[in-house]
Amino acid sequence: MVKMINYSPFSNIGPLCLDVSVTSICNHNCYFCDEHSYLKTKGRKHETLPEPVLRNLFEDCVKLGVQEILLAGNGEPFFVKYLPKLIMEYGSKIKIKALTNGSTLSKIVTQQLLDNIYKLTISINSIYRETHKLIHGYRNDYQFDDIMKGIDMVLEIPHSRKKLQINYVLTADNIEEFDDVIDMSHNKDIYFAIRPVGIGFTEVKSKKLNKTLIKELNDKIDYKLKNSKLKQRAIASLKFARESLQISEAKDGNENKLLPCYSGFYWGFIHSNGQYSLCCHCDNSLGNIRENSFYEIWKSKQTQSIIYSTALMHESNIPYCSSCYKCGDPYMYSAIFHKYFSAIPLQSTLLRYWRKSKSNC
Repeated sequence: MVKMINYSPFSNIGPLCLDVSVTSICNHNCYFCDEHSYLKTKGRKHETLPEPVLRNLFEDCVKLGVQEILLAGNGEPFFVKYLPKLIMEYGSKIKIKALTNGSTLSKIVTQQLLDNIYKLTISINSIYRETHKLIHGYRNDYQFDDIMKGIDMVLEIPHSRKKLQINYVLTADNIEEFDDVIDMSHNKDIYFAIRPVGIGFTEVKSKKLNKTLIKELNDKIDYKLKNSKLKQRAIASLKFARESLQISEAKDGNENKLLPCYSGFYWGFIHSNGQYSLCCHCDNSLGNIRENSFYEIWKSKQTQSIIYSTALMHESNIPYCSSCYKCGDPYMYSAIFHKYFSAIPLQSTLLRYWRKSKSNC
C-alpha cells in the first residue's frame, strides 16, 4: 500500500493485486453469482485463458512488482488442468491466492501445491447439505460431502490453517445457521470471512437480509464478542462479519452518491476472455491480454487517465461504469486508501494534472 501511495505513472509499478478469472466454467450455479446464477435466464459464453497467455501475465506481474495474484473470477479455477503446474512454478515469485468452491479439493490439493499458495479460500455459504445445495445450485447429492471431506483433508496438511479461509455469504436462507457457523469456526479453528449478500441483479433481492435481521445479527455478534471464550480465528470471523454489515449499511444509505474509487491502483480484473477491467464489478475494457501484454496496457496513457479519473468521481459526479453507484468498494479499501493517498504532495499534484486534463477535453 505504501508503494502505491507513492505511485507515479513513470515508475515501473503495477497494481497491488490482480484478480484473474482463469475460466468462466463452473459446476455450481450460486444464486447470487452474476455469471452463473440459476435465478437468471441469460448466461455468458464460457471461455478459458490459454496457458501461454496466463504465463505471460504472470511474467508481467513479476516485472511490475504486483504483490498478489488472486485466481478466482467467474468460474472454478481448478477446472483448468494446467493451473497447478503454473502455481508451483510461480508460487515462489509472487503471492498466489486461489478461490474455489471446494469441489475439486480432494483431487488437486497436495502439500506441494499448498506450499506455493499464499491463501486458499473455499466458498461454501452453508454448512448444511440442503441449504448448501439450494444456494450453490447443483443437482447431485454428493457434492456437499465431498467438499467437507476436502476441507478436512486440507486441515490435515501441516500449517494449512494459516492459509485457509472460508468465504460465507449471509442470505435469508442461511442466516439461521450463523451460531453453528461460529461454532464450526471455533471447533475446527478456521477463519470465516462472513459478509451479507450484495444485490448485483434484481432476481437476488429477495435473498437480502432486512434491517431487522441485520440489527439482530449485530446484537448477537456483540454479545458473542463480549461473552464467549472463542479461539482467535472465531473472534476474527465475528469482527469481519460486523465490519461487513457496517459497510453494507453505509452503502445502502448512499446508493446515489459517488465516492472516490482507487481500485485501479490496488486492484485489477482479468476476465476469462482476456479483457482487463479496473475491478470485477466493471465490464469496461482497458485492453485485452490476448492481444497486448498486460505491461503495455497498464503503462498506456488511457489506463493511467482512467485510474486517476475514478479517484475524482466524487468531484466530477461522473461514474466510470454502471456499477459505480452500487459498488461497496469505495466504502472499504478505497476509503482507507483515500485517507493517505489524497494527502501525499506527489499525488495531489498528479490529481490536479488529471483533473485539469479532463476539464480541457
